[in-house]
Amino acid sequence: MAGGPSHVDMFDPKPALLKFQGQRPGSVDLRTERQTGGLLPSSFAFKKYGRNGVELSELVPQLATVIDEVCVIRSMYTFNPTHTPARSLFHTGSILATRPSTGAWVSYGLGTENQNLPAFVVLGPGGGGAADRSRVPDSFREHQGVSFSSSEVEPER
Repeated sequence: MAGGPSHVDMFDPKPALLKFQGQRPGSVDLRTERQTGGLLPSSFAFKKYGRNGVELSELVPQLATVIDEVCVIRSMYTFNPTHTPARSLFHTGSILATRPSTGAWVSYGLGTENQNLPAFVVLGPGGGGAADRSRVPDSFREHQGVSFSSSEVEPER
């Protein structure tokens, strides 16, 4: 989720970060836009919940009550530390912005349950204007997610 809390603070406990707190191991010397500091562990407590003992942060106590119904994926990674290409890689498998997303493939394969509503919705920055739509290949335009703009917060009357 763009702008959301870090996975390290919510779903992904990393106890080794405490051991190496403040250090800058060579393996984290990535090319980034700004100089980054040393390793920083989460400041939130984690406990095990559910039948499978999924570790969750104290930040999500309501989620802990239904964790057996949730799929938590902890195997994601990216080779690109820049957010926009990394987010594209996560959703499409490529850092290129013109590739169809997982939502597009699902709606293409399964269709939609309601012809009056979009098959899937994209929650992200921007308003999904014409510039965004122009990068989508024609064959997938029907399966493009509908963007919501967070800049317009007042409902129309």
